Amino acid sequence: DYRSRSRMLPIVLWDWGFRNFEGVNRYRTQICAYLRAKDAFVVRARDIVAKAREGVGAVVGVHIRRGDYKEAFGGKYYFSDDEYLRFMQDIESSFGEPMRFVVVSNEPVDCMFYSLHGVSVVDASASAPEDVVTLSECDYIMGPASTFSKFAAYYGNKPICRILDRAQEPVRPFQMC
Repeated sequence: DYRSRSRMLPIVLWDWGFRNFEGVNRYRTQICAYLRAKDAFVVRARDIVAKAREGVGAVVGVHIRRGDYKEAFGGKYYFSDDEYLRFMQDIESSFGEPMRFVVVSNEPVDCMFYSLHGVSVVDASASAPEDVVTLSECDYIMGPASTFSKFAAYYGNKPICRILDRAQEPVRPFQMC
């Protein structure tokens, strides 16, 4: 029972809602150390991102959340491949340099779909803990309203672009958690 062990943990773990912004920011180092990923996950994630980084200006980690999001919140945060493609293209054009997108998802990803539309995508999906670490190693993170991608941004101290609406434009700017 996490809530009985610490006064800080409920704030951090309960919906990752940042109910105490000052404390979460002040104790970021200690929180991340406490929630440290297994070394094997870190090695795998760094290897994937290093390979993805070859020949491009930046690597964007993309959290494609499917499954429960098709029904949750009335499907508001469930986006199609076409919609993710548009967001990725918007990001790449706004940065003005070639990028690679490292994608993690709870469902299979059709990388060929993105490639056929000129977007360089690497499917790095594994287990949930490995996927969080992989996102945290990227230069930027993009994903729907989800504690998963938000925690990855916090853990890796990386800027995030949260997709909150299908018509959202522009996708940038990225913000720190």
